[in-house]
Amino acid sequence: MHALLLVALAVHVFAGAFWFGASGVAARLGAGELPGLTRAQLGAGGLAILAGTVVTAIVRLPVGSTSGLLVAVGVGCALAAWVVQALFARRMARGVVGGLAAARRSASALLALTVIAMSVAPFA
Repeated sequence: MHALLLVALAVHVFAGAFWFGASGVAARLGAGELPGLTRAQLGAGGLAILAGTVVTAIVRLPVGSTSGLLVAVGVGCALAAWVVQALFARRMARGVVGGLAAARRSASALLALTVIAMSVAPFA
């Protein structure tokens, strides 16, 4: 179980770091089309969420604790960011780019909140 936790945590951190960094770059570039990066973001986001689910299943946080609440906030922000990116990737695939820059900035902000919540949760 310990090895599974270490592997899942490493995958979660690396995929999340790529997702956060790529989202920040995409937000900075604005409305330019980056289809390859968009697919990579969604893949990394999905992998980070999946690996985070495994980590959460292994490491049980007390319900109602501050740490548990912070992790829940981080999970909510990450899921919201993934949904925003997926919806706008779908729109971009149809050739609609209106609102893309705002979506990228909002997803990037949600991921920043995710990183903050997940980073401080073990110390709360």
